[in-house]
Amino acid sequence: MSRTSTGPRTPISRHLRTALALVAVCGGVTAWSGCAGESDDQAAVRVARQKLLAINSGASPASPGLRREVYQDIQNRLRPVAQGLDGTAAAAALTLLGEAETGLAEIAAADGATRDNELLSLVAQARSAASLFHSQSSLASAMESYDPARTLEDLRESGRDFQTDLAAVQASRDVLQQRLDELTAAAAAKAGQARERRLEAARIRAASMEADPASRAAAAEQAFRVSREADSLDKEAAELNASAGVVRPQIATADIDIQRWTRQIELSNLARTNLQSAVDARLGHAGAARRAADEAAARFDAIVLQIEALRTGDSATAYDSAASAYTAGVATLRRAAQSVAKPETKAPLAVSAAQAQSSLADVHRSRARVLAVVGELYEAAGASSPALPRRAEYRAMAQEVFTKADELLAKASEGYANAQSALASAGLRGDLRERADRLGAMLTEASVRTGGTKPPTDDAPQPAPEPTAPEAPAPEAEADTSHAEPAPDAGEVEPK
Repeated sequence: MSRTSTGPRTPISRHLRTALALVAVCGGVTAWSGCAGESDDQAAVRVARQKLLAINSGASPASPGLRREVYQDIQNRLRPVAQGLDGTAAAAALTLLGEAETGLAEIAAADGATRDNELLSLVAQARSAASLFHSQSSLASAMESYDPARTLEDLRESGRDFQTDLAAVQASRDVLQQRLDELTAAAAAKAGQARERRLEAARIRAASMEADPASRAAAAEQAFRVSREADSLDKEAAELNASAGVVRPQIATADIDIQRWTRQIELSNLARTNLQSAVDARLGHAGAARRAADEAAARFDAIVLQIEALRTGDSATAYDSAASAYTAGVATLRRAAQSVAKPETKAPLAVSAAQAQSSLADVHRSRARVLAVVGELYEAAGASSPALPRRAEYRAMAQEVFTKADELLAKASEGYANAQSALASAGLRGDLRERADRLGAMLTEASVRTGGTKPPTDDAPQPAPEPTAPEAPAPEAEADTSHAEPAPDAGEVEPK
């Protein structure tokens, strides 16, 4: 299963297209606002449309809190209203309701992605504790079972390895710091040049105030060119700052590695010093190492409790909410398609429903991929050597988590298949047909990439002493299937 993460998907493009789609869906609703005989149902649809367009307009999306409030308000307004309308009017109301439901699903899915990051952070901490347990347990076993001379040599070799790794990380960090300093200095220089050019443009304009019209026009043109040069310099400065922003996290990661290797070196040196100074106290030092391993095992157990609390609590709640809201949105958009008879009106709604179905599949797959990472942690703990105290329990937990992940992957595959089937049977033509074909190709790719997980077995391979932390799983760079498509033209709706 791929662990590649592209990060949470931004909703901006979907909202822009939603706004355009609702103009088509609710064209007739606009006409209602000017009719003295506008019914309460029609007014509710019109207000819902206005609210939805309001939060989706502007250069940036509305805050999650505001969007949630608006979506919930639209749900409360339109659920009873949709029952009293028919035809294209019902389609308009149901489309708005479906947009609200899928909008709430997006917010819940974003919250689920946040919980994903928290889970992955805990997994990394658990793996660090397991690594410490393995190293300390091995150290204690060596002190108890082997000649001190052999142990001393092993520690010296480990120390050399740690020093080599530390030197490599430090060298890499120095290169990154030099690159950051160069980018920062270059950005500052560009920004300074931009300021000078803008001051120059201002001086040109000021100097031309008393000139004749022809001179003023020439000066204005010159000032405009200078301003454009300043804009270009500002852009270059922004690009350099953006490049610097990429380097900074790399430096932070290198600092963490330096601290980790430094700590490992300190532990290795401490163990060697203790052995060299008191060979007769070898068993006492072995007891200290054993206690450290026990503490690491206890910390691992404590972190697992946190993982389980989050996995079965807030994380599960967020994903369940997203799945439930997407499911409701799919059903609502299908009802919208069923409420109209014209193929040219029904087809866009079918596409919207298929896209919502695909977004639901994305949620299942994202959740499955996070569970797979957790399952791999438990699987490694269940097969660890030296054995963790609760190894058998972790093996059972791995089986449970992998089973749940496979169930979600099956749901994701089924969701992608259903979305493809809906597109294939929608009878689309023209531009919609072309867009549906592109979406169908993306759904096929997503379905192929949705693989299963493998539960642990009794002869599972032993984990490495220091497993690497996983990358945050997230949907692949595939179809942004939460986009709303153009829906039926409600311009034919006559005011009641």
